[in-house]
Amino acid sequence: MKTILLALFICLFGINGLKAQDANSSTSASNVRQDSVFKNEKEEKVRFNGHVAGIYGGFITFGKSDYSAYKNKDFMKLKLQTSYTVALNIIEINIGLQKQKNTVGIVAGIGAEFQNMEFDNKIAIHKNKKGIIEPFTYDEGSISSSRLRVLSANIPLMLEFQSPSNKTSRFHFNMGVVGSYNFITQTKVKITENKFPHKSKTISNRGNLNMPRFNFDLMAQMGGNHFAVWARYGITPLFEKNKGPELHQVSFGAAILF
Repeated sequence: MKTILLALFICLFGINGLKAQDANSSTSASNVRQDSVFKNEKEEKVRFNGHVAGIYGGFITFGKSDYSAYKNKDFMKLKLQTSYTVALNIIEINIGLQKQKNTVGIVAGIGAEFQNMEFDNKIAIHKNKKGIIEPFTYDEGSISSSRLRVLSANIPLMLEFQSPSNKTSRFHFNMGVVGSYNFITQTKVKITENKFPHKSKTISNRGNLNMPRFNFDLMAQMGGNHFAVWARYGITPLFEKNKGPELHQVSFGAAILF
């Protein structure tokens, strides 16, 4: 009888010990999972995702201008509805400036831009014998449209602030400088010949138009995760000093962000 009671006591003690061990194991596993989740959340908080990559489109006009060296004032006035810019930023680099949050950072990008500027006046532009940009007309016909086109590579560098809201809907505002390098500058003029039957032809000239290779613009942008509005102001004049009218571009528009 004593032997049976002793055996039952040992069994009960062993079962209780196993339950306690299982409970400790469960608690330890739960703590590990909680620590892992907390660690992952902490790691996510330090990631910063800026808003520069995307497709940009907008209109171009001129802000500050100086035609004091010319008789024909404002001869490069633009048609706003047909003077536009299209840019594509395909590379984005993000640098967060906070340890525990992801709402402030520096964002840079690399992309390309195409600008089409159509003159409101029926004139073309060229370099005269002194190497200065001036307006001119064609003897063989009348100008129906005259455009200046630029293809460039862009590098935006922006300081960005984001609202600390959820990840799916986050407001952002950034401002900074856009540096660009002009690869191609071209004038494209369409004229209608004076002689009958008044045929139309297009004259294109590609080359140096006294436009600086390197340019810098101030830029500001605001919006959500996938849509934004933006504005830019040209710090660098359109033409080199004393080689054309002093013109500073102003452009504005919207962007679809990646």
